[in-house]
Order: sequence, then C-alpha cells, then structure tokens
Amino acid sequence: MPLIEPVELVSPDELGAVHFIAIGGAGMSGIAAAFAELGVQVSGSDQSDSETLRGLGRRGIVTTVGHDPANLGAASTVVVSSAIRETNPELAEARRRGLRVWHRSAALGSLMLGRVGVAITGTHGKTTTTGMTAELLTTCGLDPSYVIGSPLASSGLSFRVGSGEAFVIEADESDGSFLQYPARIVVVTNIEADHLDNWGTAEHYAEGFLALATAPAVEVVVLSADDPGTRALAERVRAAGKRVVTFGESDQADLRLSHLAFEGATASAVLTSGDQTGLLALKVPGRYNLHNAVAAQAVGQALVPAATLRAAAGTFRRHPSAVPVRGRGRRGSNLRRLRASPDRGDSAAHRGPAAGCGRALGGVLSTASVQPHP
Repeated sequence: MPLIEPVELVSPDELGAVHFIAIGGAGMSGIAAAFAELGVQVSGSDQSDSETLRGLGRRGIVTTVGHDPANLGAASTVVVSSAIRETNPELAEARRRGLRVWHRSAALGSLMLGRVGVAITGTHGKTTTTGMTAELLTTCGLDPSYVIGSPLASSGLSFRVGSGEAFVIEADESDGSFLQYPARIVVVTNIEADHLDNWGTAEHYAEGFLALATAPAVEVVVLSADDPGTRALAERVRAAGKRVVTFGESDQADLRLSHLAFEGATASAVLTSGDQTGLLALKVPGRYNLHNAVAAQAVGQALVPAATLRAAAGTFRRHPSAVPVRGRGRRGSNLRRLRASPDRGDSAAHRGPAAGCGRALGGVLSTASVQPHP
C-alpha cells in the first residue's frame, strides 16, 4: 500500500457536510464525533452494525449499515481510512462527483488547526501514552482535546473536544499518515522496523519519524533515551535545531527512572529531572508502563505550570475494552511558552493547590510527587 501523502488542511467549518466511510472504526468514530460536536453536519456508513455506530447515532449523526452511493447525500467532503479501497461504491461516487476526499489523518489534522498539537507515536505504546497524556492534562485543568485509538477509563470516550489549547492525538506511523498532523510537540516512544510492506525498508521507516520530528511547526521532541532507534533519532533532531527532551533509565535521560520495583499489579520508580526527584507509583504493572508514564510527564512539563505539576496526584485506570492507561505528574519548565495563550496555565494554577492535578479520577491508581532534591 502506498504511503499517505499530506494535503493542505482547512478548518472543519470550511468542509461543508462530511461523510465518513467506515465510520464505526476505532480510528474514525472519534474524529466523526468531534466534527459533530463542533457543529459540522456529519454522516457515515459501515459494513455492519455495532454499538459504536449506535452511539454515534445517539449523538445525532446519521449512520447507515452498508455502503451505497446514495449514502453520500449532500456531502461536500468524504473521509476514508487506509482500509477503504477505490472500489468502494461510496468512494467511487465521491470521485465521480469531484468531492473533496480526505484520509482520516487530514480530518484529524483539520481539528488540530489553531491548537497546540501533541502527536504521540512510536512502534509500540502509542495508545497508552496518548491516553496517559490526555488524562494528565485533563486532571491538571487544561481541558485538552484528544483523539485516541481506545477509550479512556475516566470518560469511556476515545475523543474529546475541550476548551483548552492542547490537542493530544495518537499518531499512526504505519501508513505515513502521521506526517499530516500540525504538531508542536512530538513524542516518539520507540522505533523498531515495522510496516515494511508500506515503508519498504527499515531505513525509510526511520526516516518517516525524522520527517515528523523536524517538521517546521515542531518545537519540542520527546524521545526515549533507552531505545536504539530513538537515540539515533535524537542526534539528527538536535542537528536540525529542535529541542529534544529524553526519558528513560539511561543516566543521560532528562527525565530519569531509577530504583524500579514491581509487585503484583503495580510498578514504581524514583523519577529525577534536574534537581527534582520523587516517586512514580503506578497501579498497573510493567517497565514499559513506567516509561510511557514519564513520556506523558515530559509533555506535562511543556504545558503545565510547575506548581500544578508538583502537586499532581492523579489516576489512570483500565477501561474494560481498552489498553491500560496510567502514570502521573511533576514539575514544569519554561516550555510553557508553547501555550497559545499566556493566560492558559494560570487558569489551572489559580484553582488552588492541585485543584486539577490533585483530583482523583475514579480512585487513585497511580501517583507521583516530586520535591526538590535534598
């Protein structure tokens, strides 16, 4: 399958009525619901009925089981996923009419316009890290928007249109569509050669991450200090003039994990960043959960006032149909300049001590507090 080529984006209110082919898919339903929440006229079809389809219907979206050219109605824009072939009758009709046809990544990129985009990618750990980041920013009072491949435990939703500037997304690298997103913060959890049926070679696959991390709009790139693929990427990203923040167990990591401990379904570690240190404790197991939690913390440093993160104590729990989401908060940094409005952080900080970050989301399942190092 050829890689997805980026297109020029326009805002959702310029798209007219939007029809989603295969609207019931995990990668499509959240985007469609977000468009509808913004007041865009949305319709969609899928080959079989599902609870997701019925849920979209309850949101006022016209959904149809089966694909038929008539389903397009008065749509001006048609959104497809990588799974939709040109032989699909609805896509063929859209081509015949000369309608705007977008890959789902372009539709998601459209939603991100005007926001502080946070694109989280990597061969493994995307969904979990994206969910953790969305939960962290939500709990800290930033009211972010997000679109994730699996629902959050706190809301039961895979999307949200928030009032804050941050827009957190899971960025799929498999088909190259992650190059579509107007991100200002990029997180790469790891890089291991994958999806070579699309990319051709391991080298081309790695080049895709480099293109994402060095895009003109990107200001901060968060990378694992332990993974060989992201370590190699870090050197090239720094050479391109981007700010790199690293995390992991390496002594060279900017956010460093040490003294890892695992007991039953829990995991903990000492977390150090500069002269700040504290305990990161998760009520989900595994070393990778700790690493992904710290990646979320790095995003928090870029967007959340230091005092708010220091007071942080939040929760991430397993949704019945989701992968686990977990981990928790700490200190901020001068990267708060990334906020689109200088007032944004104050609205969180002025709610009182840990008014956002300190509130549990359905039971304390993971906490972290960081104090100045003795």
